[in-house]
Amino acid sequence: MKEVAQMKDLIKVGFYRELSRDPGGREDLPSILEAISSLPQEDEDQIVAYLRNAVCLSGIGCYVNDVLDPSSRVPLTPDQCTDGTYYWRLDIAHYVEKYHLRLPPAFVRHMASRNWQPPAEEEVYRELKANVAD
Repeated sequence: MKEVAQMKDLIKVGFYRELSRDPGGREDLPSILEAISSLPQEDEDQIVAYLRNAVCLSGIGCYVNDVLDPSSRVPLTPDQCTDGTYYWRLDIAHYVEKYHLRLPPAFVRHMASRNWQPPAEEEVYRELKANVAD
């Protein structure tokens, strides 16, 4: 995790106040409620697969509940993943799949430009090391 803290230029997506581990919430983060939709989005299956198949930067070591359906028994982990350009919480894949969570259009275009295939672990770590702040 120390190496991650020194990196620069990763674009943060999929962090919402309801998913924060801070008991008081994070008012500086957007609400997940503003990003969900009743309708599936184009390429939703590919988006979910991309999010789930990317390199994991850190494992948090706990399960979290579905914040939109607390009665749900789906185990979710707030691990952080990356493709070397963006980083996100792994559990947002669940919200895209179940609630049609809309991610920033630039991120969706980025995933599509990679033909919905996150880079291999070696490629990601090579790029991340090249971007380590001095």
